[in-house]
Amino acid sequence: MPDAERLALSQKITALGNGSLFPAGDRLVGVAIARGMLGETNALMTEHGFSYERSYYFPLGSAKPDEQLRHDSEQGGMTFPRSVWLFAVFR
Repeated sequence: MPDAERLALSQKITALGNGSLFPAGDRLVGVAIARGMLGETNALMTEHGFSYERSYYFPLGSAKPDEQLRHDSEQGGMTFPRSVWLFAVFR
């Protein structure tokens, strides 16, 4: 992807409240998804020629992302508020 196009897409991604685009492997791009924004992010990425591959939750650990990037986790019938990232990967 040319730099100008990548920068424009990255600005649109962050305008939705998401984290920045990042390389995620061979011809893959990842995005840290803001709460409630997976559908809109997928639509935007599709408009730019990407297809949704997968998404997964990842523990925050010591990271301190903006509040909109924190997702609730449910395990064993318990809810852990704002304790995980949601990453989506596009090809």
